Amino acid sequence: MKRGSVILLLSLALALIVTAIIIISSQNPLSETELLQREEDYALLTESLRSVGYTDAFALKKKNTIEENLRSLWERGQTLTDAKKNADLLVLLGNFDFIAEGLKNNRSYSKYDSPENPYYRDWPRSSRYVTSSNAAMFNSNEVLWLMLLLPDAGFPEEHHGLRDVLVKCGESVLMHGYTDGATKESIWFYYEKTIPGLLGKVKPGFPDYLSDEMRDSFLGANDDIQDRFMNVIDAGSFRNIDFSQSPVRVFSFEEAEELMKEYPPTGSWDGGYIRAADFNHRKHDINISANGAYVYANEADALVPVINPSDARFAVYEKYTNGVYYATYTGSMDVDVYRLNLYIRIVDLLTGKEIFHESLLSRPPPEELTWSSYSWSSGLRIVDGKYYHNDFDYGKYAAVMVAYINGEEYDHNSPDQDRDAPGAGGTGV
Repeated sequence: MKRGSVILLLSLALALIVTAIIIISSQNPLSETELLQREEDYALLTESLRSVGYTDAFALKKKNTIEENLRSLWERGQTLTDAKKNADLLVLLGNFDFIAEGLKNNRSYSKYDSPENPYYRDWPRSSRYVTSSNAAMFNSNEVLWLMLLLPDAGFPEEHHGLRDVLVKCGESVLMHGYTDGATKESIWFYYEKTIPGLLGKVKPGFPDYLSDEMRDSFLGANDDIQDRFMNVIDAGSFRNIDFSQSPVRVFSFEEAEELMKEYPPTGSWDGGYIRAADFNHRKHDINISANGAYVYANEADALVPVINPSDARFAVYEKYTNGVYYATYTGSMDVDVYRLNLYIRIVDLLTGKEIFHESLLSRPPPEELTWSSYSWSSGLRIVDGKYYHNDFDYGKYAAVMVAYINGEEYDHNSPDQDRDAPGAGGTGV
């Protein structure tokens, strides 16, 4: 190889080395002080994880900032799976920047007004919040635990606005979540605070996913902490509640009477009602449910199924008699079809006045039945090869109560009153 070529290659190599040195030096390597601080933060984080009860060896890095290590724990598919321990960890570390980041990204909160919250416009954190895919996002239970565990006195002056953020985020979790009505969490906290034990009588175990630890912690918390929850719960929103979130149920006559003795009706919700049914004919396995059609079958929000009998204005009593044989359908299996007799009474609980009663036979089922039509339709059940047809007329009975509330006479000439069965027709009182 000629000497000129060797010199050229050496020159290029030297140039590359110099360029690499310049690039590396331009990256501002961590100072000894910063490295020492990160090692101390790493030790604090690993010790804190152990102290709150985590024993797993998490893939944390000594050279990362504490926020970077925390975000790696909160990545999708969360490494940390215990909401209580997670909140304990956040409170123990007192890293308010990271707490602010996780609250801001909570799904139920961020879709409301978190971007406009004044606190985030003046966030002490110089880099604001991380927008990358590993940004922290607290789940609803973590938010609720922070409301229980994060003391107001713990907010330093520069993070004072974070207290309001926590309350607003808690409000979104309790009152909105992923629905347009109150959530199961808000119902539980509200009624356990205002009427302890009622939900256990109405529907034991409701909601079954709210941990006993959280319930006990809430009930054992001081008034200031409990008030955090109560101040963001709007009881009026229960009037518009999604039925999938509601513990409302149909009671037996005995259960209804017992509850009304313990919690006497005051009619605080003018259109509040409870439903009671005679279950003596359970062999028919009648499908009796707290169906939302009561509300949706009429205008505005005139009616609402209540959790607390004290809120009730009406009681709807349903008594079912033995079914009347109608026909036998032959298909993959022979099914005897029975239409049910229903005797219904609607009572104004404030006056004891019966405002409506009627006895009628259910409408005939469709002329042709398929497996799907009698297996999936609500209001009917197959029991021992027998099909019991019941079409409880939610719209009519709702209209009766709405008319009474409005001081009007119920229209007994409504088409709903036309039945082609013995006993059809109703008598309003």
